[in-house]
Amino acid sequence: MSLKVIHLVYSFGIGGLERVIVNLINNSKELDAEHHIVTLIDDHAFASHLEPKVCMHSLNKKDGKDLMCHFRLFKLLKKLKPDVVHTYNFGTIEYQPVAWLAGVPVRVHAEHGRESSYKKIDNPQKYERFRKLIIPFLNYFVVVSKDLQSWGRKRLSLTDKKLKIIFNGINLSQFSSDENTEQLEDFTYVSVGRLVDVKNHKLLIDAFYRAMEIDSNLSQTQLVIVGDGPNMSALKQQINDLKLGSNVTLTGHCGDIPSILNRSNVFVLSSRYEAMPMTALEAMACRLPVIAPRVGGVEFILNNEVNGLLVDPDDTQKMATALVYAFQHKDELIAMGVNGRTMVESDFSVDAMCKRYIELYQS
Repeated sequence: MSLKVIHLVYSFGIGGLERVIVNLINNSKELDAEHHIVTLIDDHAFASHLEPKVCMHSLNKKDGKDLMCHFRLFKLLKKLKPDVVHTYNFGTIEYQPVAWLAGVPVRVHAEHGRESSYKKIDNPQKYERFRKLIIPFLNYFVVVSKDLQSWGRKRLSLTDKKLKIIFNGINLSQFSSDENTEQLEDFTYVSVGRLVDVKNHKLLIDAFYRAMEIDSNLSQTQLVIVGDGPNMSALKQQINDLKLGSNVTLTGHCGDIPSILNRSNVFVLSSRYEAMPMTALEAMACRLPVIAPRVGGVEFILNNEVNGLLVDPDDTQKMATALVYAFQHKDELIAMGVNGRTMVESDFSVDAMCKRYIELYQS
């Protein structure tokens, strides 16, 4: 019997969460399912990566409070009669009671990060209290990292029966490296992520500049930052002010991430928070060592000097030192990259992720 699954998200623009949903839908063909993606706002920029049969809907939510949006969702649910409603992150959890009222039998909510870790919120407990109000309407509360699992147990009082941990999965056939990075013309650091404050690209650029001061040979290296977002103009100005135009490239949005990763030597994250960074897992799948701060779930996937380098968050000097170390120890990078690929194959395959979600959907 075919399952009808609705994925409810704030938007379906370009980002890590959207890649997780694409991987889940496109790689679970053994589940006889009809997938619908419902967005609160009309942003479907990443929809082209989905299987053609996936249906897209928008609730056209107005700015601020829009109670009629709940009514529009109720009407859509009564029309579609789904077996599963799967919401993602805090922005959509409030719609789970609507799914309950509409008689949806399986209601799943997934948290891929918590806003208090990367936004300035006066009262983060308010968000936790609200989640607790919604939890009784859920069958399952899914988290994607050990960090979030601990938070769910301690702060949300979730039981093991309802709280499930499912790691984000990587499609290993898309992310694999057959190239020898030793033969690349320029030593290249790469970072992939939206140009927003939480990703802290400003620190990364400052650290790269400082690394060149520590070792002048880094003037022959490149830093490639892939992604788009509201901080683009400020980062361009920063690059100009530091006279790094010949060393730092802002590519904007790029549709071929594997190709860029395979032309690079080291992947770098500078984020203030990451729950389970998809981009780092994708880099590891391409046998790239990862430099990243000790935040969120990063320490769960990154073992210092085994598959990358861990640095203190918001520390420009420590990040610069790590960039220099990577450049000066190229042989070690190759071993780190191999270890990273092995870890992704073992623990973060898309097949394992899909299997776990299918089990929840079929419950």
